[in-house]
Amino acid sequence: MNPANKSFVLTTTAALFCAAAFSPIAHAKGPNVGNLTDTMFDKVRSETKVAKSQALVTAPADQALPPQTAGQAVFKKGQGGVALSVPGTINQVSSALNQRAPQSSSEPNELARARANPDFYYSSPTSGFIKTGDRAISLDQAPVILPMGDWNLYAIQDRPHSYAPDLLKTIGKRTLGKLTDAHAVDGKFPGSLTVFVLDTGAEQIMFDTALGSCRGEEGKLTTGLQAAGFTPADIDKIMITHAHSDHICGLITEAGAAAYPNATVYISAEEFDFWAGDDPLDGKSTKKKAELRPTSDTAIKAFAPYVAANRLTTFEHNQVFQAGIEAVKTVGHTPGHSSYAIERGGKRVFVTGDMAHVKDVQLAYPTTTIKYDMSPVQAVVTRLGDFKHESDVGSTIASIHFPYPGLGTLQRSGQSYRMVPAQINKLPSQ
Repeated sequence: MNPANKSFVLTTTAALFCAAAFSPIAHAKGPNVGNLTDTMFDKVRSETKVAKSQALVTAPADQALPPQTAGQAVFKKGQGGVALSVPGTINQVSSALNQRAPQSSSEPNELARARANPDFYYSSPTSGFIKTGDRAISLDQAPVILPMGDWNLYAIQDRPHSYAPDLLKTIGKRTLGKLTDAHAVDGKFPGSLTVFVLDTGAEQIMFDTALGSCRGEEGKLTTGLQAAGFTPADIDKIMITHAHSDHICGLITEAGAAAYPNATVYISAEEFDFWAGDDPLDGKSTKKKAELRPTSDTAIKAFAPYVAANRLTTFEHNQVFQAGIEAVKTVGHTPGHSSYAIERGGKRVFVTGDMAHVKDVQLAYPTTTIKYDMSPVQAVVTRLGDFKHESDVGSTIASIHFPYPGLGTLQRSGQSYRMVPAQINKLPSQ
């Protein structure tokens, strides 16, 4: 099953969209995004908001009419808060929303999300949601943008996730107990399954694909892509960090077809060969092979339609694919694990993959490992080295498993770190 082409050359055209006067990111394919602060994300759990949003979706009589001119009143009290339906411009949306008084003292008087066409709905953070197509996503699951000069990086949540304390290793029980008391919700540390999409204007590059329907319930990645202005067919390249199911199952539909019909998948040769090559799990004992076989079988199945279509390419680590994108060798969690460094517009973003999982533990105590690390010692060596380097150079960390949106810079104090949330893009106001 080794792909025929093991070269990795990404080409890009020089053509970029012209920037419109009202938006610093107007060249990008996706829309702009408002000020989604950590406070807003943490305000109310998504289950509550989704329940309220569904009630509002079924109440069209309470929905406001689209504005005819910028600034026209468009709000009307509805069953779950204030609703808005605007098939207009971002300027119209921004102007209308900036005239509205906040619905609560904690709500910024800014638009949390805008979309230039079909249906967009907004209400306060305590009942807020976005409707895209037939499904609703809650405000804390809304896509966000990190501008990188003339590129934009989108964070899109597939689903919330959590980690039981007993998954964590090489940390004292007393220390772990204190961290659990301080940070756990319902006995588990909060996390996420987040996918990042880089929009260069010429192409859309996705980093991992989350869980798909591998464990039953479908996530909201497709809905989130739609909310960000993309469809699966828009994705040109998919960069895989490693072959665990929560990173690759989204490659395929429930029927096993390619979920991204136009995308080429890229993965390190070492990672692909270990899980899905001619001799999967080579070098492991019979007992270990039996333990790892389900993961290998899932990888083979997920990669199969792309291999068959000659749309899977392997690469060697520490290779610059094109100006501004490099695969970094971050092995330990898996044998061929990759992270990705993106540099553009004076910014550096480091897409971590599973170099770390639990923000509330592994930043303060980076020698902590997790049950899923295949080589725990190497995982620690990798994490210590890359945390230090990315902190020293001022990178924005893009973490797939830290609580959504997982974007922030690392500040070091001795051997510990804290994460300062990244400044994500705000809508311009008139």
